Amino acid sequence: MTLLFNSLIEVRNFHGFYQFRDTPSEPWQFIITGFCFDDIHCHVMTFDRKEIKVPINDKDEILIKGRRYGHEKWQH
Repeated sequence: MTLLFNSLIEVRNFHGFYQFRDTPSEPWQFIITGFCFDDIHCHVMTFDRKEIKVPINDKDEILIKGRRYGHEKWQH
């Protein structure tokens, strides 16, 4: 389901993860709420406003549901 707020930002539930974009022409983005001290994990916001620890590699790609997403697909 896609929701519009003030016609400025779009949000959706992507397999339980919160994603947003400012305009329909921009890519959907995950929200990273923090980075772990081990440099190989970060916390990503779920749609119910919780956090899940996910792997992040040295190319800044997060791993969600078996797929890697580069920095253009997330925001911190």
